Amino acid sequence: MKYIRYWEDLSRERLIFAEQDAHSYELVQKLFGYTKESSFYLYHKGALGGYFSERDLEVERRVGYAFYSVPENAERVITLKREKRAALDAFVSSVEHADISTLSDVALRDLTLESIRHYYEMLNAHVLTQPQFFELLEAEGKAGEEEMLKKLASTRFEYTRKGFMLVMESARRLLREFARRNGLCLEEVESMTNEEFRLGRINGADLRGRMETFVLLLERGAQTILTGRDADVYVREYKTIAPVDSVRGVVGNKGYAKGRAFVIKNEEFDYDNLPKGMERHDTHRAERVAGARRAL
Repeated sequence: MKYIRYWEDLSRERLIFAEQDAHSYELVQKLFGYTKESSFYLYHKGALGGYFSERDLEVERRVGYAFYSVPENAERVITLKREKRAALDAFVSSVEHADISTLSDVALRDLTLESIRHYYEMLNAHVLTQPQFFELLEAEGKAGEEEMLKKLASTRFEYTRKGFMLVMESARRLLREFARRNGLCLEEVESMTNEEFRLGRINGADLRGRMETFVLLLERGAQTILTGRDADVYVREYKTIAPVDSVRGVVGNKGYAKGRAFVIKNEEFDYDNLPKGMERHDTHRAERVAGARRAL
């Protein structure tokens, strides 16, 4: 089966978050009436990428067209995103005002799991507006559809994209406290599965093995986690660096500026080993909406 790298993010989303990404199409499948067959998520050197099968992407173009051809469905999605974001904001606010150092271990665990659940629900709402669902509509170019697409794009950014980034930081605040209490670093805690976290099952060797590289396979909803040599097979096949001597794209902010610039492919980017003369605050991640590929 052939897979396409559909997106890649440099925000160091390790396993505890990657599991939510992997299962984030559950609401889409329910509303659109199809089954996502196969995908995998590869984490390597700080970047998490989502790889989808060509077969699934082709099916999603068709079911997206059928769903959004009904104008009322677009309004349903907008309302759902707005409601999910309102619930999320109330939760994040409660966490921000909580003195988490005084929570019992059980209360801390439960609050952390609730934050991860909100992250999962926000992702489920977010992927309702993935670009592949609109490709056939955009190609058709019917009158009135452009305005609908603009509204959906706005709610995608304002409600769900900002929302899942917000709750991720809230969850990380709780995960840091869990790490402190258990003599772990944040990276180790984020390398746990959700089940391991819920049960308090800590295996240092497993966590360290996932911190640098892991692959999460998803076949019709059933997941498998690969590390070590098994994961290295995917790194060699899907993270091979091809030479680049030019960059093309769409200018988002027209104008003129003079200065030094670095253009780095995701595969070559490493926060801990930046090119000479480059500082962390110099980085700017650009997201190409068509295809949702995330790159620096």
